Amino acid sequence: DTEAIAGTQPLQQWKPNQGGFRATIFIFMCTGFENMGFIANMASMVLYFLGIMNMNLASSANTLTNFLGSAFLLSLIGGFISDTYLTRLTTCLIFGVVEILVI
Repeated sequence: DTEAIAGTQPLQQWKPNQGGFRATIFIFMCTGFENMGFIANMASMVLYFLGIMNMNLASSANTLTNFLGSAFLLSLIGGFISDTYLTRLTTCLIFGVVEILVI
């Protein structure tokens, strides 16, 4: 349709039943809880490596940074899956449930 390409017609009509404030709050709450859990686990992992695993400070810090690097690189894979195969909301829901089950 040439009118839609030229910009004289809206490309998509606004649907009042989709998205909105509730969906935004849900995404922000999921992100906030995920960050709180992630940071709390990272802070206690150093103590776990030092006390329970009997590692010295250098090797426990090295193990933690290796784990953090792996976790942050896996977010690129999640972003690729989100952009290529699924919608962003579906990806957040699926990986949120997986993260809750793993933790």
